[in-house]
Amino acid sequence: MEKPIIVLAIGGAGCRMLSEMREMPEKRDILPLAIDTDRRSLRETGLPESNVLLAAESWRNGRGCGGNVLDGQRAIAHERTAISSRLKAGSMVVIIGGLGGGTASGGIPVVLSEAAKLHLPTLCILSMPFAMEGSRRTAQAEKALNENIFSTADAVAALPNDLLFSSLDEKTPLADAFRLADQEMSRTILSLTAILTAGNLFSSSFSDLAQLLQTGHSRCAIGVGVVQGEQSDDRINDAVEKLLQSPMLGGTDRLAQADAVIFSVLGGPELSLKEAKTAMDLISKYTPENGELFTGAATSELWRGTLQISALAIKYDERANERGMLDRAAAASRSKKAVKNSDSSIEQGTFNFDDTKKGVMEGTIAVLWNSEDLDIPAYKRHNCPITGGKVVRRSK
Repeated sequence: MEKPIIVLAIGGAGCRMLSEMREMPEKRDILPLAIDTDRRSLRETGLPESNVLLAAESWRNGRGCGGNVLDGQRAIAHERTAISSRLKAGSMVVIIGGLGGGTASGGIPVVLSEAAKLHLPTLCILSMPFAMEGSRRTAQAEKALNENIFSTADAVAALPNDLLFSSLDEKTPLADAFRLADQEMSRTILSLTAILTAGNLFSSSFSDLAQLLQTGHSRCAIGVGVVQGEQSDDRINDAVEKLLQSPMLGGTDRLAQADAVIFSVLGGPELSLKEAKTAMDLISKYTPENGELFTGAATSELWRGTLQISALAIKYDERANERGMLDRAAAASRSKKAVKNSDSSIEQGTFNFDDTKKGVMEGTIAVLWNSEDLDIPAYKRHNCPITGGKVVRRSK
């Protein structure tokens, strides 16, 4: 039996995302795991004891890390053996969580290192903190992402929570805003894992996904549209409309400005090839012509009567692109210099020195080999003068 995809939640935000998956039938195709230093957040996932790991219990006593990244790193590193043992059950690892706090920001690189030892592909789907959460959390999130995660994971999708402000009323309760973000993240995670494991209408693979997310440091937006009902002439239009109004998408402008879009269609056995194509044709109207498009579609008995359309819009970091351009320009410059320096028309000058003397060996007993004095330079013994850096053998 093929090993499942592991969806591993780390930290409080990751655990909340897992808890949102409890009522979603698609979760049956994955192996959910949760790691945290906070006992309460693990309990709220609703997962059995075998699927949760309370990190550094003897030290943290289930209290969490209080936003301390170093403590989070130490706590998760303390559980390396247990983490490795659990990861062996999967074919790949999707790591979910919210950056900015201590456990996820400090612990995700530890989990990535253990997955690398097992040669498991890794995809990180992470939320970035709200600006209103403070500059400290934002700085911690950016540092963890740019210094430790982008360079280690096979693919990374980072989603700013502030996208919610573009669609939610300013009077929306804070708890509702966080829950909406967790719901959107959960549905996107499940749609991506479903396409990677059960794509049976349009071909897709993890390497395709990773290629889009590896091109440069990126920021992402997600849109999810879900409709119920097996047969309806308007259900494709309804799902696309809900996707475009999705609170984590940030409006149609995010799609229009994206460098790449990962688009998926999920449905029951009643989902037809024509419906999937119609959905993709509709969404393509909102994506740039020169952007890359990763498409996937899957059907399963688990989704009978349900249609879900998802879009992950990727915008590459211009600063990373600029750094790449500078690196390429510098490499080209070095290459040109190397070619110029190897030009045969350039001659090396000669040193002015008296080559008739033995230097420090002057006045010593000669070292002879086949009647030759080895203290005399070879070019002198064999009558080979050096001119302009080129050796010219003189005929005897």
